Amino acid sequence: MNGKKLIGMAIAFVVLASIALMQRGGKHRPAAEGKDKTLLAGFDLNTVTGLDVVQGTNSVALAKKDGHWVVGKLSGYPVDFKKLANAVRAMAEVELGEPVRTGNVDASEFGFGTNETKVVLKVGDSVAATVEVGAQRKASAEAGWANQHFVRKAGDESIYLVDYDFRPFSATPEDWIDKQVLNVRSSDVVSVKVGDVELKVDGADWKLADLDGEKEEFQSSEANKLRSALQYLNCETVADKAKSDAELGFTNAVEYVAQTKDGFTYTATLGGETPDGGRYARFAVAYAKPATPAAPADDAAQEKKDAYQKQLDAFNATCGANEKKASELNAKLAGWTYALGSAKAGDFLIPRSKLVKEKEKPAEKDGGKKETD
Repeated sequence: MNGKKLIGMAIAFVVLASIALMQRGGKHRPAAEGKDKTLLAGFDLNTVTGLDVVQGTNSVALAKKDGHWVVGKLSGYPVDFKKLANAVRAMAEVELGEPVRTGNVDASEFGFGTNETKVVLKVGDSVAATVEVGAQRKASAEAGWANQHFVRKAGDESIYLVDYDFRPFSATPEDWIDKQVLNVRSSDVVSVKVGDVELKVDGADWKLADLDGEKEEFQSSEANKLRSALQYLNCETVADKAKSDAELGFTNAVEYVAQTKDGFTYTATLGGETPDGGRYARFAVAYAKPATPAAPADDAAQEKKDAYQKQLDAFNATCGANEKKASELNAKLAGWTYALGSAKAGDFLIPRSKLVKEKEKPAEKDGGKKETD
């Protein structure tokens, strides 16, 4: 191989390497040294006691009070801490690489300004760090999926393109809470009573208590909605605690009571309609400990007494766990009025008229005689 061919191959290799680097779109830039290696390098996340997210005219303030994180705009409703911790930890670990802009380029070209998102971390009453999030880089052959954003630290002119989707940092308060209210398996429910409707388990069947079997047919599909009303029960938000019962429609409330086979009673009190067509609702839980298993006679064999003791220990452990569950649920639910979506709220309020239909009457015959030609 002569010298000219060797030089040509070397040039081609350099060109190909340059193209490959361009195609990566900077996604794998070497990390910057020192304090700028990651977005929040050197910052102790354990000291954070507040987090604000501002997007245009929308904002949300999360704060740690008495050891618990709450949402200010939702009357101090608890934050989903796992969601918060994951979002902040992931942001802190974002690698910066080299800046894509210095002070001579207008920051608005990168989405900063009116439409930017500000994530403000606080320690006590002081702002400890502010991250400004600009435009999301559009998906392309070079960028791949559009999960890259331009970011900068407040007070720093350098802008970075980072591989992180900042959408978890929402300025909508409801996005920061755990929306699950209850989750009671429908198969555990043995009775439901709401208004003039009472449903009960009878053996393997789910029945309407006052069904007139001669005139009515039971509509089990509608009845099953009542039985499943507490399963995967999520709220849309919580009502303002400053609003009165009259404002929330509880002066004419409807009560829904469901009992389960393991001794729990769940009571849902349904108020008026929400602005979105759902219902306001409040919840309470009670647990009734069943009768203690009968002990064997004093003169029973020791083997039988030992078996009974194991049974009694298991019984007490189960009852203790259930009592704790009821206590914890009431601690979570007490004092809050939940706004349910229209579809889920409707499952609590199915009237009797939808649970039955009139049986078809046999065709009347002329004079009781069969018609002839």
